[in-house]
Amino acid sequence: ATLELTEHNQAAAARLLGLDRSVLRRRIKKLGLDVSQSTPGRPRRAE
Repeated sequence: ATLELTEHNQAAAARLLGLDRSVLRRRIKKLGLDVSQSTPGRPRRAE
């Protein structure tokens, strides 16, 4: 629900939940949630 609220922006969702983004990503992975087909919140930075 939080990811939907933030349009799948994991950083914003983590802030709303009071978590570090890395913690949110680990929990998503642990729960086996498929976020690969979600709309990205922001494009990745060019490296």
